[in-house]
Amino acid sequence: MTSDTTRGRLVLTRREGESVEVGDATITVHEVKNGSVKLAIEAARGVAVMRTELVAGAEERPGSTRQGGC
Repeated sequence: MTSDTTRGRLVLTRREGESVEVGDATITVHEVKNGSVKLAIEAARGVAVMRTELVAGAEERPGSTRQGGC
């Protein structure tokens, strides 16, 4: 896993329908409602897209094949 000192952070403001490109993926704000944001993510089939809480849970499970830094 990489340390926070080697990673950067970019904070953007986007409205519904606006997008951001990350590598070969496009992330679009699909809907904002009741304090919740729905995102639409377009990426190649081979690109793994997971919610952070699922990634953390997979790393903690015994026998997990997920390795840090991915």
